[in-house]
Formats: sequence, structure tokens, C-alpha cells
Amino acid sequence: MVLLPKGLYAITDIIPDDQCFEAIVFFFDQEITDEFLSSFEKSNSTHSTCTFLIDYNENLRLYTDTLLALYKGKNAHQFTKPKLLELLHLISISEKGDAFVQHLIALKNRERLHIKKFMLQNFEKPLDIVDYAYLTGRSLSTFQRDFKSTFHTSPKKWLIEKRMQEASQLLRTTSDSVTNIAYQVGYENVSHFIKAFHKLFGSSPKQYQIQNRKNTLI
Repeated sequence: MVLLPKGLYAITDIIPDDQCFEAIVFFFDQEITDEFLSSFEKSNSTHSTCTFLIDYNENLRLYTDTLLALYKGKNAHQFTKPKLLELLHLISISEKGDAFVQHLIALKNRERLHIKKFMLQNFEKPLDIVDYAYLTGRSLSTFQRDFKSTFHTSPKKWLIEKRMQEASQLLRTTSDSVTNIAYQVGYENVSHFIKAFHKLFGSSPKQYQIQNRKNTLI
């Protein structure tokens, strides 16, 4: 069993001698891992490895055999959450279980510590809230909650104000066109940029740029 964090991919060209290969892939979202970790003592660790290798022991073999038989039926989706939690707990009691739990805790802590740094470095990218949630390894609801806890405002409001602040700086200090500046601060639609800028500053970007040039000359 190989565990990979979100955003990491693996490609293999290994082919068994009998040419027969079967893989079972599990996806654990933030809410599942949070519920699993709630039964363990909290830790401040942020160190973790990129991959984690777990021995595929008899307990895990029995689990997957039972799971495959269960999901041959048409209406087994109600078992998905408890079965995913069961798998995590089976791993936690395996030979490397303690290290596995600490690994998950470290990933959780590292993700939440990085949200401020990530947003300050990437606010001008042409991304929406869902994209930022994904890139920081969070569900949308978790991202919105963590964001508000960090910045004390909503992601949408913060992004607009941060992008407009950057735009006003560029308008004052460069001769770039309004279109280019809109692109530089994450707006692919120039009319949306102009509307947002006017709402915050009370004038169009072009008027703002011209006025600041006059003030500089004076």
C-alpha cells in the first residue's frame, strides 16, 4: 500500500509476470481524515515525507476482499464513509501505525500553517475561491473557515481588496495599460476589473492613472 498526499502522482511501468494487474485506489477528503485524527492526541508536528509505504498485511487483505464483495451490490454508497474510516484505523494498528498517524497530523498542520503564505504569494493569479481551496489541500468549506480565522474576512472580499491595492500601485508607478494591469492582478475579464476598481476607489482605472500622473508632475 502506497499513500500519496494530494497533488502528487505516480506512474509505473511494472507489469506482473502473469500480465494481470489490479489496483484499488482510495481517496480521503479533509473531513474524513479530520474525523479520524479527532480520536488521537493533538501534536504540533509539521514534518512529513512525500510518500508512505504500508505493509499489505492480512487485516488489510481481508478488508479489501470484503470491500470488493460489498461494492458488487448496487446500493453500497451509504457504507463509504464508515469503510474509509475503518481502513484508516486498520492502518493505524499496523506495524507502522504510529508513524502513519503522526504523518497525517503533520500534513494537516503544515497545510493550515501555509494558507497565509500561499495567499500572499498567489493572490494575483487568475484563480477563484474553489481553486485556492484545492491548491491548499482543503475542501471549500474548510478553506473558507480557515481563511476567515486567518484574515478575519471572507476570501472573496480579501481577494478583491488585495488585487485592487496591487492595481492601484501599478497604476501609480507604471505606464502599463489598464488591460495589462488587469491581467497582472488576476482579472481575465477587463470590464469586471474596471467595475471592481471603480467601486473601491470611486473612479475608473484610467482616470485614477491620469490623475496620479498629474499629481506627480505637480
